[in-house]
Amino acid sequence: MSSAVDAGALRGRPFGGVMTLISRKLQNCTKVLCTNERYVIVLVGNLLVCNVYFPRSSSRDRLFVYEELIETLTSWMQLYCDYEVVIGGDFNTNLDIKNPASDLVNRFVSESSLYRCDVLSGIGNFCTYYNDALQR
Repeated sequence: MSSAVDAGALRGRPFGGVMTLISRKLQNCTKVLCTNERYVIVLVGNLLVCNVYFPRSSSRDRLFVYEELIETLTSWMQLYCDYEVVIGGDFNTNLDIKNPASDLVNRFVSESSLYRCDVLSGIGNFCTYYNDALQR
């Protein structure tokens, strides 16, 4: 594992990453604005779509990366302020509990006047991944 970390940016399983798929029917009104190993930002008509991959809890400099990603998202949202915004991906934190990573994301959500779809839909507290072996 340490040799994989020393080799540079980690890609593929079990390291995560992002991919955004857009219907071919929308290709004429779609423009890829920016890609990175942690995010993909795309315009689809009047919609700014941001797909993000925040770091895992064991990641070095985790909070710094959270802050950096949030700054990036904020910059793109300001640049395209007349567009509707959808942000999705893997936040790698439980937004319903208080911890430094969740606090950063929740503050960003509030300051950006965003809404959590899990809360709006009434799903709430729904895990998208569970590891049986680790019981979490």
